[in-house]
Amino acid sequence: MTTDRIRHLFGERKTLKWRIVAVLLVAAMLPLILSGFGSWVVFRDMLEQKSYEQMRSLVKSHARAIEDHLTGRLHLLQFTADSRAFGEMSDIKQLQRTLSNLNRSSNQSFIDLGVIDANGDHTAYIGPYDLQDRNYSQEDWFKEVMISGSYISDVFLGFRQVPHCIIAVKADD
Repeated sequence: MTTDRIRHLFGERKTLKWRIVAVLLVAAMLPLILSGFGSWVVFRDMLEQKSYEQMRSLVKSHARAIEDHLTGRLHLLQFTADSRAFGEMSDIKQLQRTLSNLNRSSNQSFIDLGVIDANGDHTAYIGPYDLQDRNYSQEDWFKEVMISGSYISDVFLGFRQVPHCIIAVKADD
């Protein structure tokens, strides 16, 4: 045997050895890679679904808190409207005092306060906007108040052109 032939045999053995190592590594790693990828797909979807469920729960919780807050303000306004005569509420000084008392008992929840007659005319108003001579008879919220006795609106712009909501009550006669 010549030295070239020996080198050639040892070279083939080294090549065969590395081929065997490569095949064993691929055979060992392929199941790990496939199971890792499969787990990633499954757990990614589960995590995404869990995140959506958590967000939905949080949004529902906040919606209930807002609804409870607005309902509390509605009851406060209804009590105030039912405990005073229309003429008394139409007096600007009395209305200012009423707004101050409402804000003191409700953590400054009210920006303004108005008295609207059965025709939809603003008869008295205390607040930062120029709403004194407005007529609301054609507004959907006014019609709803006249039918059901109270109304809490969604946030909208209205005459003010500022996002706000309306809490309106109809005083008992």
